[in-house]
Amino acid sequence: MRYLRSFWYDFIVGDSWETAVGVVAALGATWFIIEHHASLSEALGPLFAAAIIVIMVISLIRK
Repeated sequence: MRYLRSFWYDFIVGDSWETAVGVVAALGATWFIIEHHASLSEALGPLFAAAIIVIMVISLIRK
């Protein structure tokens, strides 16, 4: 069981827990907006993609 837990931690978080938290936060914010404002759902796809790109660029700059 410990090996499986370690595998998933390494797979999802890897070396940068900040990036993993940023992606989860972006997913949560997207879900929240879609749940409360369904009319905005078409615009959120590109906005979510842009958020992920920004998170990755910040992660690369910090290293």
